[in-house]
Amino acid sequence: MITEPPVVRAALHYYAGTGSAADMVEGFRATTVYFQYVRRPRALVGADTARMGSWLLVWTSLERLGAWSGECDWLSTTGADVVDNILPHMRFAGVLLDLGAPHMMTIPRPVDEPAAAAAVPVLPGGSSASA
Repeated sequence: MITEPPVVRAALHYYAGTGSAADMVEGFRATTVYFQYVRRPRALVGADTARMGSWLLVWTSLERLGAWSGECDWLSTTGADVVDNILPHMRFAGVLLDLGAPHMMTIPRPVDEPAAAAAVPVLPGGSSASA
């Protein structure tokens, strides 16, 4: 049984109409996340989409990561570290959390201009309001 971290509860509340996108982002930043690491060539694993680019896949538990990838090398850090220190230095469009789960969510990469950042809300299920 997986004990759900705050980001999962926040996402489920959001989808039920009783929470906010800001709560999801706050929950993500406070959550330990796991991602697959490939040693040769050194890389983090992402998912490519036809229209929205490549997204860094992160998971809220080793069980969820393992269910998707099988046995693999992995790293963990906080969601805040992913958003603040990993995404700005990589070519991912953003983060895709718990691919295929009912609480799956995306967080687009930070943008430099505050007005542009405000125009790209966090939306459920791998979608985004921007083109």
